[in-house]
Amino acid sequence: PALMRGKMELYPTEDPILAFTRKADKQTLLCLFNFSSQPVYQNMEELPPCYQANELDFQVRRFEKTLEIPGYGVFIGVCNNDTQQ
Repeated sequence: PALMRGKMELYPTEDPILAFTRKADKQTLLCLFNFSSQPVYQNMEELPPCYQANELDFQVRRFEKTLEIPGYGVFIGVCNNDTQQ
């Protein structure tokens, strides 16, 4: 529900990453989009804690507090009060 009708909050990131959360009811999603053809590395310490949504088949790699997002890739994370990392 949050992705379609949730409240949106943008987060400051370096180009070419767009980062925002969508919040609705009891669901919060963190969305990261890489608008480059090259992989990028995003420090996750300045973003809400979350774990990758299982139902999506996007290829990203996580190295402790850094996320590698492939060219034109997407990361969707699920955030909540008992977030796992």
